Amino acid sequence: MSKGYRITASTGIHKGDRDYQQDQVNLFSHSRIPGCMLGIVADGMGGRSGGRKASDQVMLTAKQLFERYAPETDDSAFNAQADH
Repeated sequence: MSKGYRITASTGIHKGDRDYQQDQVNLFSHSRIPGCMLGIVADGMGGRSGGRKASDQVMLTAKQLFERYAPETDDSAFNAQADH
C-alpha cells in the first residue's frame, strides 16, 4: 500500500497596475476520485485584447479533460499509458 500525502494549497493573484486581471489560477478536485487534484495556472496575454477569454478557455478545457481522465492508482499502468 502506498503512503498517503497531505497537501495544503491556496491561490492568489496580484492585480498590479491593470484595471482587470487576465491571469487565473485554480485547484480542481476530481469528481470521481477522492484526493485527486489538478492545479492550473493560465497566464493572460499581457493586457492584450482577448487575454481573459484565452485564460478562461484554458481553465474550461483543463477542467473538462481532467474530469474525463481517470488516473490509475498503479504507477506501472500510468507509465505504460505515457509510453504510447
